[in-house]
Amino acid sequence: MTPTFSILHATYGRPAQAVAMMKLWHARSRDRERIEYLFAVNNDDPTKQELMERIGDEDVLFSRVLLVQGDFIGSAAAWNQAAMLHSTGDLLIQAQDDVEPPEDWSTRLLEVLWVNSPTDRWQDDSIVVAVSDGYRKDKLLCTAICTRKRMEAQGCFLYPEYISVFSDDEFTYLALRDARDGKVKLINARNLVFRHHHHYHNKAVPFDATYARENSAKAYGVGANLFYQRNPEALKDGIVTWR
Repeated sequence: MTPTFSILHATYGRPAQAVAMMKLWHARSRDRERIEYLFAVNNDDPTKQELMERIGDEDVLFSRVLLVQGDFIGSAAAWNQAAMLHSTGDLLIQAQDDVEPPEDWSTRLLEVLWVNSPTDRWQDDSIVVAVSDGYRKDKLLCTAICTRKRMEAQGCFLYPEYISVFSDDEFTYLALRDARDGKVKLINARNLVFRHHHHYHNKAVPFDATYARENSAKAYGVGANLFYQRNPEALKDGIVTWR
């Protein structure tokens, strides 16, 4: 059976935390046989072997648990490769070490998809689902959720030349722009909170080596330059209101 959901989890240096989060996705869903869980990890991650061992103990939680490995420049490329080359589900969901899904997330996502689909089959539509991270009040989508049809039309899940930051800016910008132009259905489901337990929001969360890697000055510099090179109209069309 083709999975309904592909959960895409890029991780680095946090094997225990990553697997604990996978277990939480499992515990908070009623549709486990319809879910595949894909980790994406860098070949140079010194904790990769530990992650593999921990996954091996839990690979029966979903219909499929897969470890995608590669020489990624950062998390955006890892998420994208897992989505583009290895996922098979109809709805693609970005997962992270520090993002907690809500209770009954799969049932609640299906409800908003069926209610808001432009046709009788949401799987056939180009759709982005906008959820909340529990903190931000702006329009930035910190958890990317879209149908496979949307990913195929866009040409990627997240653009892989971003290191990390600004990949969510582009995903959000394109969703808002294309919704404006009638090219995608953007569903407002911000009552669904995928809480982002990030050091940025909660200083009690330790700023570890992975945060330093993902939020480096280089990552921000590369991200900002690439975003406006790829989307020069974003400088004047008024869609980006969160920077």
